[in-house]
Amino acid sequence: MVRRVHIPAIADLLILSTPSDIAEAAQHPALDRRFSSVDGSILNELIARRMHRNLRIGDRLLPSAAPRDDEDRQTSQAKLAKRLNRKQAAWDTATLDALADYTLDRTKRPLGLLAQQAVGSAFNKDYVATRDTWRAAQVLDASLRSFNPLRRALWAATEAVPRAQKRLGHPVHDNPAAIHATGIAVHTLVRALETLRMVMADRHLQRSLSTRAVLARAITAPDSVLRQVKTPCTVAGQPMKAGGLVILRTRQAAEAHLDLSTAFLSGSWSKCPADSFVPRMIAEVWARAMGERLDRTGALP
Repeated sequence: MVRRVHIPAIADLLILSTPSDIAEAAQHPALDRRFSSVDGSILNELIARRMHRNLRIGDRLLPSAAPRDDEDRQTSQAKLAKRLNRKQAAWDTATLDALADYTLDRTKRPLGLLAQQAVGSAFNKDYVATRDTWRAAQVLDASLRSFNPLRRALWAATEAVPRAQKRLGHPVHDNPAAIHATGIAVHTLVRALETLRMVMADRHLQRSLSTRAVLARAITAPDSVLRQVKTPCTVAGQPMKAGGLVILRTRQAAEAHLDLSTAFLSGSWSKCPADSFVPRMIAEVWARAMGERLDRTGALP
C-alpha cells in the first residue's frame, strides 16, 4: 500500500507498507538518513529534528540514525554483525531459561527487564537491567513516536530524553549500538516474547506450528523506518522532491506477510546486524519452553 500526504508548507510524506515497496525504498540511492536539511514543511522539520536529536549519545548518532556513507556506522555495524552472528552464542543459559519461564508463564518478573537483560548482556556480560534502565528505554522509544504536545513539553522541561540517553549509555560504556539495542530494538524483542507466550498458551497452535512458523509469527520489526529524499526522484511510482520523508511501515508489512527479510531490511545498506542473532535467540527460547534443544548446527525444525 502506498499513501501520499502532501500539504504545501505542512507535510510531504510518502508512506509504504508492502514488502516490495519497502525493499525498493531501502535500497533507493536517493534516500538516506542524513536529516540535516529539509524542505521547509512543518511536519517534516519536526520529525527530522526529533530523529536527529533523540537518536544520539553526546555528539555521536546511534546506528539507526547515521547516514549511509558514515564510515563509523559501516565499521561498527560490520563488527557487531560478525560478533552477534558467530556460532558461539552471546547469551547464557540463565538468560534463556528466564525467557523460557516467561513464555511458560512461570515468572512474575516484568518482561521488559527480562528482554533488556538479554539484549544488554550481549554487549556487556556484567549488564544488569533495572527499573531505571527499562524506564529509560520506554522514554527514548516514546520520544520518537509521540506527537502529544503536553508530553513533549514535560520531557523538555525535565530533560527526560537526555537523562534517558545517559541512563542507557552508562552500563554499556556509551556504545551507540548497545544504546540502540537496549533502548529501542529491545521493544521488538518484547513483542516477540509476548507472541511466544500467546502461542504457548494455545494448545492447538503450539502443536500445529513448526519452530520456523513460530519464528515467522513472533519476530517483528520496528513500527517504522524513516528515510529522507536527498535529490528529486520517484519512489514506489510517486514523484518526490528533495527534503520529502519516506516512512517505511516495516512492522505492518512484516507481520502481514510473515516476512523476516522485511523485519531486518535484509539486503539493504541498513540491514539489522542482529538478523541471525535474534531468530536464533527466539528459537532457543521456544525450544527450551517446549523441552527441546536445537542441534549444534542451529537447524530449525
